[in-house]
Amino acid sequence: MSDSELSEINDIEDHLPRMGALIERGYGLEYSNIEHNTFRNNLLFLDTCMPQFIAHCLICDNLPNSTSSIKSAVETVAAQNPFHFTGSNVVAFYEHKMKVLLLDSALGMTPAKEWTGRYDANGGYLVVKKDGDIVCYHFYNRNDVEDYLYNNTRFERASRGRYHFGSLYCANDGEVYIKLNLQIRFTK
Repeated sequence: MSDSELSEINDIEDHLPRMGALIERGYGLEYSNIEHNTFRNNLLFLDTCMPQFIAHCLICDNLPNSTSSIKSAVETVAAQNPFHFTGSNVVAFYEHKMKVLLLDSALGMTPAKEWTGRYDANGGYLVVKKDGDIVCYHFYNRNDVEDYLYNNTRFERASRGRYHFGSLYCANDGEVYIKLNLQIRFTK
């Protein structure tokens, strides 16, 4: 990619149209690395494929016409099946990976502190809905908690201003990179 093309694409203000311009010009995205070593190690602690899996989900989420739904991104990744899972339920394989991440993140794993697998919450998980209703999920119903998180979360795109997320840059190795971020928010 030439410097002028890089600048031209970076000048596109909105993120999804910028990503669309990359695709229209025949460029693809592939996982390189996670910038923060502690977070990368935490993801590896959960599953040795987790960094690549999250990268695939973020790439799907950053394509034009993306809904930002966690579930939608996982279904798209499952359709691509990048880990070549040959079992009878490919979607469940990828859903499980995401549910592990969501549950561990909800119960104590953070990007900045080394994760040991120990939960901060010991009995359950309280959810306050928009209408003020409170729902309590006990760990006896772990599957219900995982399903709630999976069906009610979305990816959020950070602003470009502070950390230059979504901006293309040419590194010292001559390769062009784009920094994508992982932020997960509730939909409801």
